[in-house]
Amino acid sequence: MLGQTIVRGTRLPAGTTQIERTVRLPAVQRTTDTVVALTCPAGFVAQNVVPSSGGGPAIRGARLEDPARLGRARRVDVRMFWTRSPRRYTATVQIGLVCSRRR
Repeated sequence: MLGQTIVRGTRLPAGTTQIERTVRLPAVQRTTDTVVALTCPAGFVAQNVVPSSGGGPAIRGARLEDPARLGRARRVDVRMFWTRSPRRYTATVQIGLVCSRRR
């Protein structure tokens, strides 16, 4: 997975915020990857992607589409990889993004 785990309740540095997104993914019987867009609030830039939780046995991993956007852009795209399943299996995952004020 990407980034580092941030334990709930951990104080983030001043000028930093974390957003979380819950995504319901399509049945992985036919799909092996999905791109999830994460966007920081206005005035912030993406700094780090926090590992996802959920997804059950289907999740294989994730990677940033363009790592060079970290520290420079509000939005990053994360490609989530899934294992094909002999039956329809719909997964819900949470993925986070740490944002800091634009300098």
